[in-house]
Formats: sequence, structure tokens, C-alpha cells
Amino acid sequence: MLGEAFKVFAVFSLVDEFTRPFREIQNNLQEFDDKVKKVTEHLNEISKRYTELGAGFAAAGAGLLAGFAAPVKAAADFQEAMADVNKVANFTTKEYAEFSSKLLELSERIPLAVEDLASLAAAGAQMGVAKKDLLYFTETVAKLATAFDMPAGQIGDIMGKLANVFKIPIARIGELGDVINELSNNVAANAPGIVEVLSRIGGTAASIGMSAKEAAALGAAMLALGETPERAGTALNDMLNTLANLSVQPKKVKKAIEELGFSTEELEQEIREKPIPTLLNFFQVLRESGEASKYLNLIFGIEPGPKLIKLVNDTQVLPKVLGIIGDKAKYAGSAQKEFETRASTLNCQLQILKNTFRHIAIAMGTVFLPPLTRLAQMFQSILSPI
Repeated sequence: MLGEAFKVFAVFSLVDEFTRPFREIQNNLQEFDDKVKKVTEHLNEISKRYTELGAGFAAAGAGLLAGFAAPVKAAADFQEAMADVNKVANFTTKEYAEFSSKLLELSERIPLAVEDLASLAAAGAQMGVAKKDLLYFTETVAKLATAFDMPAGQIGDIMGKLANVFKIPIARIGELGDVINELSNNVAANAPGIVEVLSRIGGTAASIGMSAKEAAALGAAMLALGETPERAGTALNDMLNTLANLSVQPKKVKKAIEELGFSTEELEQEIREKPIPTLLNFFQVLRESGEASKYLNLIFGIEPGPKLIKLVNDTQVLPKVLGIIGDKAKYAGSAQKEFETRASTLNCQLQILKNTFRHIAIAMGTVFLPPLTRLAQMFQSILSPI
């Protein structure tokens, strides 16, 4: 029995001796694994810190890039707007630089973006405004856009065309703006409405020798009497066209004119020589006939007739507007005063402040445009063959 026990003990001793090195290796491996875990955790912590630091540098770099990109974009946008002006105006290099500088300065006094001012200048040049008058035209129309609360492009297009139609020198285009503003201040007609009527009847009025001021007064009177710009323009066009071309009108029209005591030939001539006095006399004869509506329908048609009867029967509004345009002291500087009032509002002052910052950005970005343009051209030459 003791011999068996000794044998078992001997076997276990041999096993223990044999496996001891393996257990030591296992223990060493476990210790090594623990150390690796600690090193890994330390490396992860270092990596996290460097990642955060890298993100900070990346954010700073992105901010720096954005700060660089904004002035470049502002300068590029202004360059593109000025290209549209130069395409028509055909500036010399010196003229281009001077006009660009003055336009930027103008944007710090008028609450319109400098690109909008450039669009006005381009439109003016397109309509034949001379280079020497282009800055004045741009400034005048921009002020009218602010005073009348109208889109700059719209008022610029209309005022430019009216200057051409009525043969108004650019140096006096502001006077028409004064007239329109003063009319809107004194009768129930707003400036945009008067401008629209004027744009509708301008060609007809100018063709019979009527001035832009007189046409504006007629338009303002019709609006004040309750007509819309479209209906007022249509009625006035029909009236002026018919009276200025009586010789080619149907017999019923000529007969109605003669029944009122006029000679068709003389009335046609007089309306072309002295439009407003002739119209006033014509209206008076219609009122005195006691059948103004009938004759208006016979002469001008059933569409314009009911609209024109308001003008014929009126004895207050029309004389008032004609009195305004007949006295320069009453309307001189009216648009400028309106502009100054509107430009002093918070929204306009904020726009001017924004324009000032944009001027600075454009000045900064302009420095980088030539090298960036060359760089873009270089890349283009490299990539084109690919």
C-alpha cells in the first residue's frame, strides 16, 4: 500500500517538474499582457489629446481660409460687375480704376450694394449715357430708387429711357425726379405710380411736344382721381393719340369734334404746338356742353371715355399739379430731401455700414486677384491635355 502511494507521489512530482516552466511562461505572458494594456491605454490617451489639438489647428486653419476667401470673393464679384460696365463704357485702364474707386465711395453714401450701383451704371452706358455723365446718372438714379422705394434696376431703366424719349440732358434728369416726388407729396398719387404712367405715355407725349413734367402732371392727376397706373396710361395714350391725329380719324369722330365747335385741322395742330393749354380748353368746352360723357365716348371710345370724364370734370387736382410743375421753386430739391429722410432710417444706415465693410473686403481681396488668376490659368494649362 505504501509502495503504491509512493508511486503516485513520484508521478505528481515528475508532472510538476515538467509543467513548471510552462507555468512560468504563462505567468510572464500574463504580466506582459498587462503591461501592453497599460501602454495601449497611455497611447490612446496621447492620441486623443493630439487629435483634439489637431482639430483645433484644423478649425483655426479653416477660419483663416474663410477669412481669406471672403475678401477674395467680394473682390471677384465686384470685378465681374465692373466687367459688365466696362463692356459697354469701354474705359481706359485709368478710367476703369477711377470709376471703380468712385463707385465704391458712392456705396458708402447710398444704401445700395456696390454691385447694384454697377448694374445701374451698366444700364446707363447701354442706353447711351456718356462716360463723363455715367457717375452722375448712377448717383441720381440710385438716390431716386431710395427716395421712391423702387428697385434700382427698374427706376434706372425707366429714367434712362425717359431721358432719351424727352431729350432730357443727363445733368437735368434729377429735375424730373424732383417733379415726380413733389407731385406725390401733394396729391393722392405715389411716386412709383407716377413713374409707371410716365413710362406708358412717354412716347406719345413726347411725340406731340409735351414735356416730361407735363406728362407726369397728367399722370399724377389721373392717379389722384382714382385710376390705376395701367388704366390711366391707356386712357391718356388714347386721348393724346386721337387728338394729335384727328385728320385720319373716322367721320363720327370728326363730326363730334366739329359739333363741339372745333376745327379738326386746327385742334390737331394746336395739340402739337401747345398741348396743355389746348387740353384745358378742350376740357372746358366739354364741361360746358353738358354732354361730356357722350362726346368722350364718341371721340375716344367707350373704354377710355369713362376714365377721362374724371379728368374733364375735375377742377381742383389738375390745376394743382400744373401749378406745381409751373413753379421750379416748389419742386427743386424735393427728391434729394426725400432721399435724405429715407437714408437716415436704421435699415438704410445698416446697409451703408455693410457697404463700408464690403468696400474694405474688396480692397483686401483685390490684392490677391492677379496671382490667383495666374494660378488658375496655370492649373488650367496643366489639366487641359489630360
